[in-house]
Amino acid sequence: EAFSNQAGDLVSNQDLSQSISTLSDLIAYCVQAGNQVSNQVSNQANHILEVNLHGKVKAMLGVTEDWKSKEDIFQHIELSNQHKNRVRYLDPLIEYGWIEMKFPDSKTHPEQRYKLTESGKRLLDLIK
Repeated sequence: EAFSNQAGDLVSNQDLSQSISTLSDLIAYCVQAGNQVSNQVSNQANHILEVNLHGKVKAMLGVTEDWKSKEDIFQHIELSNQHKNRVRYLDPLIEYGWIEMKFPDSKTHPEQRYKLTESGKRLLDLIK
């Protein structure tokens, strides 16, 4: 909550580089803050994502602006459609609320599709 209260002031002051230093900070930013950030913060956010998740976050968020199948997403980021890739690359983005499922109650629904959330859009704007 403290981060949320400070986020608006920090965005307007372009002083996010000191407030975003962990994956938790980045998640909180994507939920609460606006889209005005500096290149330094963008670089820092990309680094945090690579270290804590994987280097394909930006590509995955970019391809899911419309509903996409897992197969389409993986083809775009040049991964095979295997369970281990879903667990490693897709599931964390769903867990953090950056990508949503069309059928959230059934991961294996035959018509399952994935799409960028509002929080995911903020993150994508931040790391572009």
